[in-house]
Amino acid sequence: MKSLLANCTNKTVQVASAAIFGDAGLRNCKLVGHEGMGVWLASEELTKLIYGNEANGIVPVFVPLAQVTYLVAGATAPVRAVRMASSAPKKASARPQAAEKRIASSHGGASRRQGENP
Repeated sequence: MKSLLANCTNKTVQVASAAIFGDAGLRNCKLVGHEGMGVWLASEELTKLIYGNEANGIVPVFVPLAQVTYLVAGATAPVRAVRMASSAPKKASARPQAAEKRIASSHGGASRRQGENP
């Protein structure tokens, strides 16, 4: 069976690895090769992280698959760090006592719940 990564060799892929990059953001890297236990990636950022300023040019780095959160192949859009706001609806206030007090004070101090008849 042909590996899915074989189609992406020598192409740009997007990689997320908090263990290597320090956050879960995507990084553009060139997929130089792949083996059973990991991938060979090359990028300027990755080279600087591993070698500092000592490397001349971009050097391929072996990254174990255990260190890769996910790899996106065939992505053409530039990577941007975007923090998404939560799209979950806000919960209604769970303070019925406050609503009862407002109702009671607006009706002359009578203690009555909303929806009850006088």
